[in-house]
Amino acid sequence: MRPEGKAAPSIWIDERGIQMERPPSGNWRSAWHRRPQRPDPSPCQDADRTFLEREWRLYQKNLFDLSPTVTQALWVNAPLAAWQAESKLLQLQEAHNVSLRVPETVVTNHADDVRRFIKKCGRVVFKSFYPHTWHNTAKRELVAVGVVMLDDASVLPDDAVAMSPGIFQRYVDKAFDVRVTVIGDHYFAVKLGKAAGGAFLDWRAYSLEETLQVEPFDLPHELKQKLKALMQRLDLTFGCIDLVVDHDGNAFFLEVNQAGQFLFVEQRLTDLPLLQAMTAMLIAGRRDYRIEDSLPVRFKDYLSSDDFKRNEILIKEQVQTESLYSVEA
Repeated sequence: MRPEGKAAPSIWIDERGIQMERPPSGNWRSAWHRRPQRPDPSPCQDADRTFLEREWRLYQKNLFDLSPTVTQALWVNAPLAAWQAESKLLQLQEAHNVSLRVPETVVTNHADDVRRFIKKCGRVVFKSFYPHTWHNTAKRELVAVGVVMLDDASVLPDDAVAMSPGIFQRYVDKAFDVRVTVIGDHYFAVKLGKAAGGAFLDWRAYSLEETLQVEPFDLPHELKQKLKALMQRLDLTFGCIDLVVDHDGNAFFLEVNQAGQFLFVEQRLTDLPLLQAMTAMLIAGRRDYRIEDSLPVRFKDYLSSDDFKRNEILIKEQVQTESLYSVEA
């Protein structure tokens, strides 16, 4: 959506209800709503910028709020559902409601509560609500907040803990991680662990390294049904679900990222048709699509294409210190 008359849809409200014109809503099969950017009203007068930015931002929000009802398209994901699914606590509540195992969790900024929780659990994992990176200009390096293991030897200054609420979860002594990429009615699961054996505390930092071993994984039927129920309750068409499995084979739900990275999985397992599945669903405009209805597009082919090479150069020029692939929470 751009601030140009020919590109912005018009909304009509009359005796028919709410209708969208330009572009015609009937021509949309699907809309991939992934990390949308705010409209930029440039060029405009500086004195008008605040007003125009706010008007375009609110118009965009209103349009997204109505989008699944004024279009017949499949939204991946519907904006309101996507926004709600960003709530980690809502996810945990819904996971509990569908009888998924969830690690015992405390959300707090009270150091005494954290100490009590550690005393009860032994080892506790700290996670932030959202990933953040600090840029150390003196050392020319990036420092990111990540997953941190805490135990009874951890120093927890009251003032420091009080600065911001955090998520503290009982550490599950895991045998391995499971990543489930949900693309409509198709569930693609992989097992993640150290190539040398065991599991990482947080595998995401190693997603493109050989130290991370990625293998196909067969989801048990009962677990898959619970994950389907969770996605239905969250009204999500697409999502990347993170699970951990302990040494007794019990699976614990950690989170679902409704705009998660997924092609790194196909990069490691080239026969897993994730890109083809997403393409087939967007073409069909249905959750119950057939993978074979799309051309056999593969991520490895894109990585060897001239388009990828051009994009890689552009990204490196724009952001010298960041990786081509981001890692989400």
